[in-house]
Amino acid sequence: MADLEGAVYNDPNSMDDERYAEWMREGMWKYVTFTACECCFPSREALARKRNAQAYQEQLRKRVEEEARKKRAEQLASERARREALEADERRRRKRSRERRAKQNARDDYETRWDILLSAGETTGQPLMFRDIPWPCRAAYSTSDGQNFSLADLTIDSISEFLFHSAKESAEATQKIKTVRETLLRFHPDKFEGRVMDRVSGVERAKVQEGVGIVVRALNELMRTIK
Repeated sequence: MADLEGAVYNDPNSMDDERYAEWMREGMWKYVTFTACECCFPSREALARKRNAQAYQEQLRKRVEEEARKKRAEQLASERARREALEADERRRRKRSRERRAKQNARDDYETRWDILLSAGETTGQPLMFRDIPWPCRAAYSTSDGQNFSLADLTIDSISEFLFHSAKESAEATQKIKTVRETLLRFHPDKFEGRVMDRVSGVERAKVQEGVGIVVRALNELMRTIK
């Protein structure tokens, strides 16, 4: 009976104007109170959504930082590789420059020693040793007084590299032929015997003769190759 009375009491259709206004005020208060509670005291679902948003933002921040770190590492690696390439090019340039100077110095020394050898006279000075002969081979001038130079260093390749050291000589056959002929005149056995061999020490003579033979054969082979 009490429930029936409560239902009738709360039925808007049975309310007079004053009761209906009071009922509306009570409903609005409950709605406002519920909404305020949702804002001030979020539900578990709301808290979960907020935590997920924060976690997503944190993951996004970390991903951006990691990508920035990788990009910076790639930039540093690229810069390091560029510097290393430049340094390698510079080392190669310096090496080529040193080699050109060494070759030119050896050729200059070779020509100077031939001038001295031919202008000294047949009996002037101490007997010549194997290392005193101005051989057409860079190894004869790469160490102090050619102490480490030996017959094994006299090869067609080493003689060719020594005689045709410049780009111009390497490109022009006529210049190669001229250079080979001039060298043959110096080492021709008949001329060498008369101008140099008599001044060579007896213990070194066989070695020098063998060296002269190697040079002449190499020069003849180079001449055939050029032609």
